[in-house]
Amino acid sequence: MEQKLLKRIFRRIQVMKRRMNNLKLIKYLLLIGFTIVVIYFLLGYLNSYVGYYGYNKHKVRRYSSSLIESKQRNVFVRKLSYSLSNDIKINNVFIEKGFRWGSSEEETLKYNDSLKLNYQIIFEYKEKQGKYLIYIPENRKLLKTDRMIDTIQFKIFVRDYKNQLLKEDIIKVWQ
Repeated sequence: MEQKLLKRIFRRIQVMKRRMNNLKLIKYLLLIGFTIVVIYFLLGYLNSYVGYYGYNKHKVRRYSSSLIESKQRNVFVRKLSYSLSNDIKINNVFIEKGFRWGSSEEETLKYNDSLKLNYQIIFEYKEKQGKYLIYIPENRKLLKTDRMIDTIQFKIFVRDYKNQLLKEDIIKVWQ
């Protein structure tokens, strides 16, 4: 009888040890999982910080993608007149002050250019128009002043979706 009682006690001790080992294993796995999650978020933050400042995105000249954005950033100067010979749709052509991003894309800082090209002409248009792709190689021209003296001509390339050049056109821009 005593042997049976000792065996039962010994078995219970072994079961308790297994349960303790399982609890230790669960705690260990939870700790490893938590560490992986923390490292994942830490590396994501570090990557975005180095990606932004490492590539000097806050130092280079930026351009507005639309007239609305230019006005929101308070860099808009004036709209320009233009003429086209075909059915390409240009939404806006305007002059804006050169700017750069601050510590984020939303922050706008003055861009100091060593060449004194403090203004830029911007074309706002949709690249995909119907069955054509529109491309203006010099769609952002730098200017010394906010005034244009002469008419400036820009080439426009019209391509199909297979990137075959269909035609070239010229847009004339003046103040």
